[in-house]
Amino acid sequence: MSTEASSYPTCGFVLIPLANNATLWNANDIEEWRTEFDLCNKEQKLHGLSQTGVLTKLQLTDDCVVLSSVKWEEWRAEVGEIGTLVMIVGALL
Repeated sequence: MSTEASSYPTCGFVLIPLANNATLWNANDIEEWRTEFDLCNKEQKLHGLSQTGVLTKLQLTDDCVVLSSVKWEEWRAEVGEIGTLVMIVGALL
């Protein structure tokens, strides 16, 4: 997997490539991962961390980008066990 877009600051955000669901993280092979990634990509949403540390969902609509704050627990519920691991590692950094 490319680390090209691992994180970069833009407009007050540090965009982080967090999965939007557990299926992507739990793919058994690259084909399954690509299929799930394409589905996630069609949703046109991603999670970003503001420079102040607030988890935010960025959703692209026909007209604009809609920003909404998300609780870490809500994101973790979507991604499953890997979300717990990410939160533990984040707390250690």
